[in-house]
Amino acid sequence: MSEPTTGLLASQFKPATKTRPKDGSPFYSHNLHRYLKDNSRFNRIFSGVIGNGADERKELFIGGFFDGAFIGMELNRVLTSHKGRFELTDHSHRYYRTDEWEDITETFIEAYTKYGRCALHDFDHQWDLSKASLESLPYGATRRCLCCGAVEEKVKVTTYALEITQDRPSLI
Repeated sequence: MSEPTTGLLASQFKPATKTRPKDGSPFYSHNLHRYLKDNSRFNRIFSGVIGNGADERKELFIGGFFDGAFIGMELNRVLTSHKGRFELTDHSHRYYRTDEWEDITETFIEAYTKYGRCALHDFDHQWDLSKASLESLPYGATRRCLCCGAVEEKVKVTTYALEITQDRPSLI
């Protein structure tokens, strides 16, 4: 693959350019902005499965393909980095299955521009009601994110325990 010419740009997503309505915190992630400033050549977003068998999981990665190898890191590690150091690594071995990854940069830019940090993970919404306020309301009550419009509904969850008895003798 050839080196990509476009991708996410730090100048597009400066945290101070837009704030969130409830507390005035930045609409865009400081960590993602810092990563893009430091790693402007590794700025594409890829969706792919990593792992083998039981430990397979889908992840988002940020980086790029250079000389056939993916150089980058898991997007979640960028977002949750507290030290601000981003160690890019070669993800070309079989565990990462990079030949099956899909470049979703344009889709990501569209969602991130529209929804900000809400597009990145579910624990960053700014709800119009706190969780405690929602708990005092009846089942069916909802709360809405002030940034992206996501709705969360209070539901009743019932748990059942089953006891399994064996009709046949155990072979063990």
